[in-house]
Amino acid sequence: MRYITIYNICSYLYQKISTGFFKPKHNMSNLQQFINKIPSFSIQKKIIKCIYWIKGISIDSIEKREGERFYTYKDGDFYFLSEVLSFFRTKKVMQNELARITTRFYTPTEGDTIIDIGAGMGEEATVLSELVGPSGQIIAIEANPSVALELHRITKLNKMNNITVLNIALNDRDAVISLEDNDESYISGNTSGTSIKTNVFQVAGKNINSIINEIDTNEINLIKVNIEGAERFLTEITDDNFNKVRNWCISCHDFRYDSAKIDFFKTKQIIKDFFHARNVKTNQQNTGLKFIYAAN
Repeated sequence: MRYITIYNICSYLYQKISTGFFKPKHNMSNLQQFINKIPSFSIQKKIIKCIYWIKGISIDSIEKREGERFYTYKDGDFYFLSEVLSFFRTKKVMQNELARITTRFYTPTEGDTIIDIGAGMGEEATVLSELVGPSGQIIAIEANPSVALELHRITKLNKMNNITVLNIALNDRDAVISLEDNDESYISGNTSGTSIKTNVFQVAGKNINSIINEIDTNEINLIKVNIEGAERFLTEITDDNFNKVRNWCISCHDFRYDSAKIDFFKTKQIIKDFFHARNVKTNQQNTGLKFIYAAN
């Protein structure tokens, strides 16, 4: 009887609240806001897992230990992170998103070397890890120290020994730089000095050539970049290193320029000109962000 009651409550919440019972705030779904307001983590977990179950998905566990920034989900033998208690992310969803965006024009294969600049919680890196296999390697670069620590932890839980996590930031030169960490979401943090409600960290900034030169490979099959305007620093790459890279997927953040009028975020034309100057054709896709793809 108790289980049926929980099911009925969750079903009602999923069907009614998410369609407009509460007004949205901070771009989060109405249902997500409601769950976040529940003071008991134990009850939150029950509701989240029940909603997954209603959708036909089984999530084995959801945990968050003291001092950890993200929630850790277990989907079968696969662990992944979420910044908020959510009911939409699974391994399959992450695989589909990777195929739809990052690997739309190039599908990695066994033995590939991939650099993931702006690796975040490992949404792409952990899926790419399985594609490149034990003979491949993923260099996961995350500038935010607390996020990099969590990313390292999730790769260990998944026993993904082909992922190397580097806590560095792409920069125009090798130097220590200040990084802003937005309190509401780490995704909004950047190096431009424009975020609000931030903490500031010091992190090692690395030129793209320094990053590539420290990797033991003559070929990089894919570089994926999503770093809030700092993609502009890719243009510092030397011709020798550029010729090592076979495929690119770069997220440009002009939408942040449109709202804030800060030139740091205006990168789409810079990146397109960068490739066209080298006679490399580009494709693009608008997913809310502007993604530019190139094959060398």
